[in-house]
Amino acid sequence: MTVRRHNFRNQIDADPFDLILNVRAFQGLSVGDMRAAAKSHFDAVKPGGWTIFDTMNVQGELRDQLEDALAEVGYEIPFRETQRWYRSALRATGIEFVMILGRPLARSLGKSKKEQERLDALSSEYRTRAEKEADATRAKLAAPDVKIAHVVYSTG
Repeated sequence: MTVRRHNFRNQIDADPFDLILNVRAFQGLSVGDMRAAAKSHFDAVKPGGWTIFDTMNVQGELRDQLEDALAEVGYEIPFRETQRWYRSALRATGIEFVMILGRPLARSLGKSKKEQERLDALSSEYRTRAEKEADATRAKLAAPDVKIAHVVYSTG
């Protein structure tokens, strides 16, 4: 096993890796630097390899920009379309919510049961869309030349 530390904004001069792990660094870049770093990571991982981006408190537009930078260089991001739809649909409600264990909970839970019901309906539609996207996602991930980006979105 080879482990290497590198300034990921520059191209790496090494044989491609099976796995690259970026822990809470990618998210802090400007959009331009994010694109350059995404390209550097993409070029450094083998076909069939994974790059894991561990993030902290990345929400809204920044989350979309982060995923766009990865997709633009060629990464496959599992369930990207469904996730993007879900985030957009939740924002469009105008309901203030927090995500707890992957479920949106209205901050004004005691004040408006209808708000929570609306969020729950979107969550149900999200699960349905994810099930429909599952076969296409599995097929994309099985391609021998695919390079996969998994983005872990943690909250602090």
